[in-house]
Amino acid sequence: MRVLLVLAHGSRVTKSNEEVIAFAQQLAELTSGYDRVEPCFLELTEPRFSTVLNAIAADEIGEIVVYPHFLAEGRHVRDDVPMIIEEFKQTHPSVQVILKPYLGMWSGLAEFIAAGLE
Repeated sequence: MRVLLVLAHGSRVTKSNEEVIAFAQQLAELTSGYDRVEPCFLELTEPRFSTVLNAIAADEIGEIVVYPHFLAEGRHVRDDVPMIIEEFKQTHPSVQVILKPYLGMWSGLAEFIAAGLE
């Protein structure tokens, strides 16, 4: 099985978290290469990234793809996310975890935004 995790920062603003959850649901409808697509958050709200990773491992998932839904590389993207993944791999070596580039690094993002601004 293959799972996609949509990882966001998390917010005290409920609507912000609901937008991430809705975005993950849209990705689930638009992608066919995953058995499940789940939202998760680094902090401030549930479900937490590390909790979701461990729950998925208990489900005997073979591959987890992590998409960091962050616009820029800050401390979380650069340090925290890779550290959490590395800790997870130490306790679950049979689960493959693939960390995708964060949103701000995606090729064509500026062109996509510019087209919407015209």
